[in-house]
Amino acid sequence: MVVAHRPIVTALLAGLLAGPALADFKRDYANGLKALEDQDYPRAVTELEAAVADNPKSVARMRIYGMRFEPYLPHYYLGEARFRAGDCAGALSAWEEAERQQVVTSQPEYAKLQENQARCASATVDVTAIANAARASLSDLGDAVDRLTGLKANRLLAADWRASTEWETALAEGAAARGQLESELSQAESAGDAAGIE
Repeated sequence: MVVAHRPIVTALLAGLLAGPALADFKRDYANGLKALEDQDYPRAVTELEAAVADNPKSVARMRIYGMRFEPYLPHYYLGEARFRAGDCAGALSAWEEAERQQVVTSQPEYAKLQENQARCASATVDVTAIANAARASLSDLGDAVDRLTGLKANRLLAADWRASTEWETALAEGAAARGQLESELSQAESAGDAAGIE
């Protein structure tokens, strides 16, 4: 007789042991949504990461408590929390998983996901490529200044150089512009400021 009840006891124990884990992901999810609402983005990220770790599968309708049912979109909201915390790469990763699971694509939140994906995509700029292009332009400017300086020493142009202040002014302006732009580029590059580099 004891043997016959063993599967029932095992099932009850499994249910009791699974109960707290189930409650944990719901609690973490609710806490994450509350933190997101309170604009406490680091806490929202932590809570939603915990919810995803316990239950990563999105569902269109999940009983939150009592008779209250809501969509469970942990990856979408994790992406939103990361986005608001300034982590576009992390946000894009979470949203990619949300879209892969497809539940969010039929929810009202999907429009916001797409809008913020576009914002992140435009914010992820290859700063190195922009800086290299800016350095090439500065190098061209430096070459022009050097060529103009070389003309100053040319014997055939020496008389014209002395007779006109325009050449001296252009040379000084070119050298000053090059120095200023190199300084601004270095500052923008140090700050990772793509717009400043451009």
